[in-house]
Amino acid sequence: MIAQMPDLQWIPQAGGAQWRGTRQEQNDVMFLSDYDPGRGLLIALADGIGTETDAGNAARTAVAAIREDYLQREPMPALHRQTLRMIGRAHSAVRALNDRNEAEGLPPVGASAACVLIRDRRAAFSSAGNVRVFLIRSGKLLQLNRDHLLSLEAEERDILSGEAPDLDPEWAKRITAFIGMDGLQKIDCLQTPVFLLPRDRILVMSSGLYGVLSEEELVRLAESGPPQQAAEAIINRVRSLGQPSQSNISAALAQFGQ
Repeated sequence: MIAQMPDLQWIPQAGGAQWRGTRQEQNDVMFLSDYDPGRGLLIALADGIGTETDAGNAARTAVAAIREDYLQREPMPALHRQTLRMIGRAHSAVRALNDRNEAEGLPPVGASAACVLIRDRRAAFSSAGNVRVFLIRSGKLLQLNRDHLLSLEAEERDILSGEAPDLDPEWAKRITAFIGMDGLQKIDCLQTPVFLLPRDRILVMSSGLYGVLSEEELVRLAESGPPQQAAEAIINRVRSLGQPSQSNISAALAQFGQ
């Protein structure tokens, strides 16, 4: 029997880029896999939470756990269940890190994290915190996941109670769910995978990119070339702005089809 060769036109490709910004440490960590017919293609991105010198440890621990799950454990038929398993492994690993930190008198840490799995022309994700996952289709940007932010939850609470929402911008900085959090109860997950169309792109980005570029410019750059080139274009554009206080930024892109 002659093995059927994969259709190269439909193999997803990924690329990513990062910049430390004006911070002393880079606390964003990402992992991009090659495409594997059985396992699919994985994007994992974590944005560390904690002191500037310690937050990176949480992000590295979370991404390492997701990567290990992808490489060492058997793929699951349901994409969303596999991404949930990955996020669960990341949470357990960061909780263990915090147990060691406590024993050594170090402060607890955490991470906003998202993992996206693309397989069989479908994409699913799980996330906690404020790493954002977008679908770019026909020049439009659609956020797929939900931010775990106090500002959003407060707006929803006020609207449901019939009150005018309090839009205090400081609330946007307060995260209500993250990897390593004591008593974590919120994980966002796409239970029904997105069926990907030719030229669809998935964009995963850290919070340092929020509001820096307009939606139109972000889409234009994300579609400006192959995933690696486009991710670098996004980061280079932010660098060119020269903002005096720029947080860590990370952008990962996957393209499906030609």
